[in-house]
Amino acid sequence: MEIHRIADVHPIADLFPMLSDEDIATLARDIRARGLLVPILLDDLGRILDGRNRLAACTIAGIPPRYAHHSGADPVGDALALNLNRRHLSKGQIAMIVAANGAFRSGTFNGSQRRYARLVGVAESEDSAAQFAA
Repeated sequence: MEIHRIADVHPIADLFPMLSDEDIATLARDIRARGLLVPILLDDLGRILDGRNRLAACTIAGIPPRYAHHSGADPVGDALALNLNRRHLSKGQIAMIVAANGAFRSGTFNGSQRRYARLVGVAESEDSAAQFAA
């Protein structure tokens, strides 16, 4: 059995709100019944890129979590794609998430703000407006 040490939550994952207590309890019941279907994704520093809600649900369910390590060249873009594609967020919420991370404005993490705005389907004008609100 491989042991994983969770160092922290990656800043990109921390931008997304946690599920409600009720939704995490529902997820915990599902994990208890069927197991953890999607492992928790860690970056090369052991930070959670994707799966904070699944980790919380595993803890509630008493099920040991499974982990996978990100292997791509763009952990931030991949974490965005994973989270934004499965959540019910408005375009405005998505724009705020993109704008909230200073990494997008500084062009770090192998990409620019414009590239990530396109990736998540936010028009440049929405993203620009969100920068001023953030």
